[in-house]
Amino acid sequence: MPPVDDRIELVVPIPIAPKSGEVQGRRQVVRAGAVLARRIRGAPGKPGTDTLGRVLPVRAPREARLPQGPHTLIAEDGTQLLAACDGEVRMRNLLVEVHPMTIHEGDVLAGEFVIHPLTALFITGSVGENACVEAGGDVYIQGHVREASIVSRGGNISVIGSVIGTAQQPATLEATGDITCGPMRHGRAAANRDVHLLAEAWQSILHMGGNLLLDQQMEQSLRDVVLQVEGGIFPRIQFNAPSIPPATERQHVRVSTNEPAWLAPHGAPPLQFQACTLLDLSANGARLKLGAPSPEFIPGGLVQVKFKLPATSEQTLGVARIARLVTPGVLSVAFLQVTQRDQNYLTTFLMRLHMSRPGMQAALRDRRAASHLEP
Repeated sequence: MPPVDDRIELVVPIPIAPKSGEVQGRRQVVRAGAVLARRIRGAPGKPGTDTLGRVLPVRAPREARLPQGPHTLIAEDGTQLLAACDGEVRMRNLLVEVHPMTIHEGDVLAGEFVIHPLTALFITGSVGENACVEAGGDVYIQGHVREASIVSRGGNISVIGSVIGTAQQPATLEATGDITCGPMRHGRAAANRDVHLLAEAWQSILHMGGNLLLDQQMEQSLRDVVLQVEGGIFPRIQFNAPSIPPATERQHVRVSTNEPAWLAPHGAPPLQFQACTLLDLSANGARLKLGAPSPEFIPGGLVQVKFKLPATSEQTLGVARIARLVTPGVLSVAFLQVTQRDQNYLTTFLMRLHMSRPGMQAALRDRRAASHLEP
């Protein structure tokens, strides 16, 4: 009979952490001393004989090694893998590790202050009104944030639930790293790196030193949201190539400008933006002049464009498709995705500029007068 080899059994659910990127699956915390995995010892086999009566030896059971990673230890009997500290348990490179964190069981109550300036923090519940949470490392909240302040002085913030405030008291998230959260309303998020929205944001302010990552299209994800994005914006893209109107067709008011803008080929982050000049602008596209012709920009290619309208300090950001190369270094783009807020600002700005043209008011008065004379 062959032997039964040793095997390893995981005692708690352990999510996978790839070499780079977020933990995959529901995140899990454990207390120091918790059993993470155990080794089930095998059983020896029994030797036999062949038809000639010769002894057939049996191999010894194969020993299994406990997948010991950082901040774990093996029990004295060698059969159990234990957590060496409180923290988040995860598997990386087939080893079980514990990332040290302070664990706050349950909700942070309204008005409560939870301050851990030297460690990361894992909150298993929600954060109530007027509460303040601050940690030196990552902050992970399994529930919701309601009119509260969450600060990470040296890591990331993740809120699996919603982030809800009021116009008078927005819920605020501030991180030196990334911010990831669910639906946000009347919120303010400021990250030195990326912001990842898992759902929609309404009536909120998002500032980031990196990229904005969206799980939906811009029109669905951002509703009356003020943006300040140093990197690029990465919404869900529908790659249906729209029909590009002929060069002579004008479906929207188009005005000439001479404003600075920034343009980058749409692709994997980080995007490489280069300065350009906004030559003219309409509600559905723009004409841009590069500092020098570039082979990266070809008709049909996707680009990201950023600019500021003269009447506002807020950024206008959009994903566009290159409609045509007008001349070397000058290209025309058609907007594919912009926020509704930017679309409203853009339309208002264009109409005001169009109406201020010499003779436009007189033409409108003549048109109204003619309409009154008609039978």
